[in-house]
Amino acid sequence: MSLKIKTKLLGGFLLIAVVVAVVGVVGWFGASRISNSVSVIGKQNMPAVGSIQKIIEAQTAVLLGERALVNPLVIDSKIRQAQYDFIDDAIKNATDAWKVYEPIPKNNEEDAAWREFGGQWKDFLNKHNIVMDLSAEKDRMLASGVKPEDPRMLDLDKRNYAASLETREAYLAGRASLEKIAKLNDEGAAAAVEDGEKTASSVITLIISCLVVGIILAIVLGLIIANSITKPVNKVVELIKDIAQGEGDLTKRLEVASKDEIGELASWFNTFIDKLHDIISQVATNTEQLASAANEISSSAEQLSAGAKEQTNQSSQVSAAIEEMTATIVESSKNTNEAAEKAKGAALKSQEGSRLAEDTARGMDEIVNSTSTTAKNVEGLAEKATA
Repeated sequence: MSLKIKTKLLGGFLLIAVVVAVVGVVGWFGASRISNSVSVIGKQNMPAVGSIQKIIEAQTAVLLGERALVNPLVIDSKIRQAQYDFIDDAIKNATDAWKVYEPIPKNNEEDAAWREFGGQWKDFLNKHNIVMDLSAEKDRMLASGVKPEDPRMLDLDKRNYAASLETREAYLAGRASLEKIAKLNDEGAAAAVEDGEKTASSVITLIISCLVVGIILAIVLGLIIANSITKPVNKVVELIKDIAQGEGDLTKRLEVASKDEIGELASWFNTFIDKLHDIISQVATNTEQLASAANEISSSAEQLSAGAKEQTNQSSQVSAAIEEMTATIVESSKNTNEAAEKAKGAALKSQEGSRLAEDTARGMDEIVNSTSTTAKNVEGLAEKATA
């Protein structure tokens, strides 16, 4: 793998970031869909159903008020006025509910039903107004003192009752349209709930899938990146440990094919080992040369020691000869009388002493020559040691 460690790590984290981003986008999309479903229910279906229900209740209240007004037995002015007020409040509530429902978005079927109800509502109010006009006429008759059993009053009650029946028919037609609209909104709310549930289920499944894939990718990438870093490092550690423990084989080299920082480390480490191997080889060669020079110095020292011993022996011989000569002279001086007799012997001794002196001189020359040779050998060894 020729990627740098930084690139490997960034690539791994970026891939995990992509998975997290996918999870976030999926979650955001699902939340938006669910929010839209909730918005449809909360801002369209529920207000629509509530408004339609209020209109139905208002129409029902109008019918209840009319029923009291068309009742021949209800002639008390206060009771009748309460019914008028009750009807006015109901119509006001219907108008308020109308204003809430009117701007709510509608599908084609609901819009058609609403337009149909618009015409039915006008018809309902027109017929209701007839009942209200007849009821007002009855109030005026009662106020003028006309009795309930008066034929005029009975005729008015009969016409008013018939008008209220027409209002009821208009109410039933309008209620059918309102119930259709309410049903459509109930179905829309149910569809929105179902869509929200499906969306939530799909989003949860997708998020879980993305999380599982993300976890698997994180583990796999972690192992791959970790192995690509730790294996070469472990090789370097093992080789350094082998060298540090004194069992290192400087002919071994790290074989790392990667071109990342670990590969560069291995390459430079191999270069270091090459140089270290060359240095140690050179040290070994110099050590052998130094050992050879030391052996030569030792041999020369032994030769010098032997020459010194020989010189010492010769000096001892000269000293003995001189002592012997001195003793002879002393003896000659004391025994002058015997000198003549032993003149011949003294001459012989003198000759012998001369020979010893000559031998001593030759020994001294040999010692000087040996010392010169030894000094030259030592100088040669010193030059080799410093080379």
